[in-house]
Amino acid sequence: MQVESNAHDLEEEAHNRLQQSLYPEVKRIACNYRNGTLILIGTVSSFYARRIAEELVTDLEGVEKVDNQLVIARSSEPSG
Repeated sequence: MQVESNAHDLEEEAHNRLQQSLYPEVKRIACNYRNGTLILIGTVSSFYARRIAEELVTDLEGVEKVDNQLVIARSSEPSG
């Protein structure tokens, strides 16, 4: 199917862009594409990394919306 092929191509292109990041955690983000929306899934350590990931894929042709579902992990700081 052409739609599935396009979705796969967009996911692959998004993945390739994330792989070019200097941030190792951004390279581990998963991408799913459905009906014009690219979904980013994974965990990052900061709002900055979350934003960087979104910026890398936001202008892909065929992506109408980025659904950034990345979770920001809380660092465990010693108490007391």
